[in-house]
Amino acid sequence: NLTDGVPLPFNILSTVFKGLRKGETMAYAMPSNSGKSRFTTFLAAHLALVHGKKVAIISNEMSEEKIRLCLITTIINNIGKLKIKTQP
Repeated sequence: NLTDGVPLPFNILSTVFKGLRKGETMAYAMPSNSGKSRFTTFLAAHLALVHGKKVAIISNEMSEEKIRLCLITTIINNIGKLKIKTQP
């Protein structure tokens, strides 16, 4: 029996993988130009802004500046989906 981890913003992935669990690594592969960076930044934004988790992104294809810009764009485009928690 696996314990549930932090839920992912995609129900099917949360159901199949039981969310993100401490001590485990998840990798995914997609064809070129299919949205891997967008998926990664959306997942990072969800974990950081909705669940308050610390997130590190390691990329060998994008510079730090491009990742920041992608993150800002992802947050702006998905503000309703992220349901960001605000602190009092």
